[in-house]
Amino acid sequence: MNLELKADVSEEFSGNRLDRFLKYSLGDEISRATIQKWIEAGYVQGQDGKILDKSSWKVKTGEKYLLSIPPKPPLNLEPIPMELPVILERENFLIIHKPSGIASHSGPGDRSPSLVNGLIYHFKELSKMGGEARPGIVHRLDKPTEGLILIAKNDRAHGKLSELFRKREIEKK
Repeated sequence: MNLELKADVSEEFSGNRLDRFLKYSLGDEISRATIQKWIEAGYVQGQDGKILDKSSWKVKTGEKYLLSIPPKPPLNLEPIPMELPVILERENFLIIHKPSGIASHSGPGDRSPSLVNGLIYHFKELSKMGGEARPGIVHRLDKPTEGLILIAKNDRAHGKLSELFRKREIEKK
C-alpha cells in the first residue's frame, strides 16, 4: 500500500520551495534529503496530475500536491556465515573486530552482505532498537573502515550504550 499525503498550500508558504513545503507538511520524522529524493523519483504530483521532479519548484497559495510513496521492498535479511572475531563478550553486549570492505548494515539500494548478516547468523538475541535493518548495531563504522564495533544483545543495553555515546563517555578512535 502506498503512503499518500495530500497537501494544500496556505498563504504562509506561498513562494517556498516544494521540498521545504513538504518538509513542513510531513514534520520532523522525515529528512529534507529524503523528501528531495522522493521528488526526484517522481513521487509528487501537482493538482493537474503533472509529475513534479524538481525540489526547487515554487509553491503557490491554493495549490494542491499529492505525495505518493510506494511501499519499501522487504529487507529479507538472511543469516550468512562469516568470520566475526569477537574481542569481548558479556551478557548484554559484545565487541567485534569489523574488517574493512564490509558495511556495518545495508543501506537503501544496497543489498550486499553486511556485518548484520553475520550477526544474525551467529547471535540469536540482538537488540531491536536499531530497527529491522540494524539489529544490535549501536554505532557504525564505514565500509572501508576496519575497527572495533559495539553490538547490543538487548534493547536495555542498546539504550544505555547509546546514551554513553551521546554523553561522549564512550569514544570512537
